[in-house]
Amino acid sequence: MLHTFWYNVLVEPLYNALAFIVGIVPWGDVGLAVIILTLVVKLILSPLSKKASKSQIALRDLAPQLEKIKENIPDKTEQAQATFALYKQAGVNPFSGCLIAVIQLPILIALFQVFKQQLTFTGVGLYSFIHVPSTVSLYFLGFLSLGAKSIVLAIIVAIVQYIQTSFLLPKTVKKDNTKKSFQNDLADSMTTQMKYVLPVVVGFAAYAGGVALGLYLLTSSLFTIGQEWYIKKHFKPTI
Repeated sequence: MLHTFWYNVLVEPLYNALAFIVGIVPWGDVGLAVIILTLVVKLILSPLSKKASKSQIALRDLAPQLEKIKENIPDKTEQAQATFALYKQAGVNPFSGCLIAVIQLPILIALFQVFKQQLTFTGVGLYSFIHVPSTVSLYFLGFLSLGAKSIVLAIIVAIVQYIQTSFLLPKTVKKDNTKKSFQNDLADSMTTQMKYVLPVVVGFAAYAGGVALGLYLLTSSLFTIGQEWYIKKHFKPTI
């Protein structure tokens, strides 16, 4: 039952959307259709991702006040209460970033399943109002096979992911008198992994998943970079 729900709610709609786009793009280029479908998905999710980005920017501006709470309130329970009171006062949701990640992960898995299917669109699995594309090309721009694995594309995806991660992570200012603590060491470790390990993992996924998934990951990262740049330029936290 869960598998049926998963297929009906995510996999089948995405597959049909891809088939529709293939039917209208030049030369029936499935690679172009993957890029357009990625942009459509990102645009649908953009209200949530914008809200998450604004919350993250606001959280960075709250960092000095959060440090003061840690220094002035040693009791962990009172510290947590003061922290959430500050979040409430500033209108910040610290979990908004997790929410968008939770939403995007099932979509990514469903797209991976779609890309693993035979993208020849014979009519099986298509809605009655979706026509079978008259022309289907599984070569992106006429030379890059979507069924193949591309180390070059995977490296490009990893580089762009590194740029995205570097752009999203807050800039850390090192102080000579910074006290060493387990929390600080853990935060530094997580930042390092996000910046250097995540791009390698995403690049490997782009290679293992094939060109179609690589195009999705590349387009998604470029969209996120552009969106974050726009938000940072125009959004000013009122705290």
